[in-house]
Amino acid sequence: MTRARVFEILLERYGNTVTVISGSDTVPARAVIQPLNYKNKLYPVEAYLPAGYFDNSHYLYFGAASYRLDEGSVVVGTQGKRYQVKRAQKVYLGDEELYQWAVLQEFMEGNTDV
Repeated sequence: MTRARVFEILLERYGNTVTVISGSDTVPARAVIQPLNYKNKLYPVEAYLPAGYFDNSHYLYFGAASYRLDEGSVVVGTQGKRYQVKRAQKVYLGDEELYQWAVLQEFMEGNTDV
């Protein structure tokens, strides 16, 4: 059994049911999605957040390496919410694709930025 398969078994047991939508393809999957809780961004190009303010619009995704999140415009749906993939990257252990992580941003009604 590969290490990637062990990770997939953990996702099957503890992950949430998600739908990965890429173009016209819709694929059911299992993943873990959790809030990133940005606090007081310190990026020189962006505006600072007020002290103590949490930006809860971004989420961290962990999922199987077999689903491509880094190609084109990919949307992840779960529990009635939809998220746009902002950045995705596969994690390797040696030459084996182990899993992938992504930063997601929740769709807001009328928001064309995502």
